[in-house]
Amino acid sequence: MVSEIGKNQQYSFGELFSPSKLTDREAEILFQMARGLDNQGIADELCLQLQTVKNHSSHVLSKLQAGNRTHAVVLGIQRGLIELPLPGLGPLRSQVA
Repeated sequence: MVSEIGKNQQYSFGELFSPSKLTDREAEILFQMARGLDNQGIADELCLQLQTVKNHSSHVLSKLQAGNRTHAVVLGIQRGLIELPLPGLGPLRSQVA
């Protein structure tokens, strides 16, 4: 598929898979996903209708080419859209005693 874009043109990874494709709202939805909120929790947190959150979530998955929410969060971290640790969640702790 990439080879069909242009045989004599070079494209960087960033040009083909730019995180800037997410709108501000989609980036906020992705951040809330990373916090572990489900669609209803995101709707409540951002004062949005549930269907609106579902639509934005679908756009996030599609734009990041993610198979599911967890995959979208991992891609978001890898692409610099999400920084760890997440603000307000405190340090990650091991459950091993």
